[in-house]
Amino acid sequence: ACTWDSIHVVEVNDADPNKTRFKLTTTIMLSLTSRNDAVGIANLCGNLTKQVEKEAACADGSAQLAFVGTLIEDMEGRLRDTLDIVYFEKTKDVLNQIRSLDKSADKAKMQGMQKLMQEMSVGK
Repeated sequence: ACTWDSIHVVEVNDADPNKTRFKLTTTIMLSLTSRNDAVGIANLCGNLTKQVEKEAACADGSAQLAFVGTLIEDMEGRLRDTLDIVYFEKTKDVLNQIRSLDKSADKAKMQGMQKLMQEMSVGK
């Protein structure tokens, strides 16, 4: 199972008649849970928060709303890419580097975990 939750907080300051200042704070919460016979239950959870500030010339409220929508979409795309690098790629790197004293007993478990992580990263 995979869940992706996001919280967006937007601050709009239109005190200047020529431009509107937008401040967006986004938090993404990701949770991946999978069951595999070789590994058991694997959980991968995390969150990431980013903030961006931009200015734009918006004539009215509908233009401001459209700008906020674009701002949120861009932010979620950047955070998705960051999560892919930070969580999935880093987890794969760590799993590839794990060594065991009893290599024969843990080899199947490690291969199962690597396969599971690949499946989880493809299914994101």
